[in-house]
Amino acid sequence: MTHFRSQKTRFSPVLSAIAGFVLLAPLAGCSDPEASKAVEFDYTAKATGWPTCQSPKTGTGEQPGEVATAAGTRIVVKTPTNYRPEVAHPLLVLYAAGGQDAEDAENSYEITALATARGFVVASVDDKRPVPEAVVDMAGVPKAVAKSWCIDESRIFATGHSNGGLYSNAVAFYPEARGAFRAIAPSAAGVRKQDLKDYSCPKPTPVKIYHGAYDMGFSGWGRGVAEWWAECNKCDGEEPLETEEGCVVFKGCAKGGETIYCEGPWIHMVWPGRTTEIMDFFDEYPTRGAGAAPAG
Repeated sequence: MTHFRSQKTRFSPVLSAIAGFVLLAPLAGCSDPEASKAVEFDYTAKATGWPTCQSPKTGTGEQPGEVATAAGTRIVVKTPTNYRPEVAHPLLVLYAAGGQDAEDAENSYEITALATARGFVVASVDDKRPVPEAVVDMAGVPKAVAKSWCIDESRIFATGHSNGGLYSNAVAFYPEARGAFRAIAPSAAGVRKQDLKDYSCPKPTPVKIYHGAYDMGFSGWGRGVAEWWAECNKCDGEEPLETEEGCVVFKGCAKGGETIYCEGPWIHMVWPGRTTEIMDFFDEYPTRGAGAAPAG
């Protein structure tokens, strides 16, 4: 688990559905540098049936690459070290906690080695102040990456902590941003169920939400947002099923609307660190087939 220090502030009133956010920065010396390194992927054994890119891309497997969104938000990109430019890869977007740059986020989340070993391209994004325009800009990260790297638009995923948890939620439900992400795994997002009551539901979206039992600033917020997603995902409203990992799985959800809430003994400044679990969740959603059109 990675620890953060926090400073509370408020969202811009322009983003009226959100109650507050927390600026975060990682404590020094807590991360494993090996976890942030890209590694090889076994294309022969594991990429059968993945789509291909018909037009050439300029991105390479040189580590790291760097691009920007239309509004200039910086994105640091890592690929499997033996990256094949003709293969359409799943994309994992890492949204930074408040005040972090892309490198801070990647080092805090410790997921790059796991993701690239599964064939994912990893895009770590500089934080920016949450306002409506920023949400739309953050939703444009996959498009910006796909201009240079071969990305499967049917397998785009997002995670992040605090501000990063807010963005990985918002890009899936915010009206001007929704639609690009196959599944999301937000952590410690500063958003409540009541803040979302005026938003229409997106199409069923797989979500796995993490929140600390000792997150005093946002106590109970994660469970409430999971309940909002369960309603949007047309889960049946029965008591969710408890699991041994501290998670509850909502029952009877619509196809493509798996909804899970995980709570652990974390304060707000702690990233849960359940990276293998997050990658297993995303890996449940394979490519939609060789006929799928790659992003970009």
